[in-house]
Amino acid sequence: HAETLPREAFGFLRQGMRLFELGEVEQARASFALALQTDAATAPMLAAHVRELVEQGRLQPEALAQLPALDGFRRAVGK
Repeated sequence: HAETLPREAFGFLRQGMRLFELGEVEQARASFALALQTDAATAPMLAAHVRELVEQGRLQPEALAQLPALDGFRRAVGK
């Protein structure tokens, strides 16, 4: 089954979350950037997801450096 490509900001956000958790950092970064560029309302949702991953120990704060689109989120998660 071919996946349907996102057409709106929240679709790009969901795609980025899935890709990041699968270790596809570059593709996730591109999806996050598209989500943020398309609709700034995705920023709080992305920050909450990143914060949750850090709190659960599933994402090391240093890994945020791999996601330039998330530079501001390092402050949001307190790292």
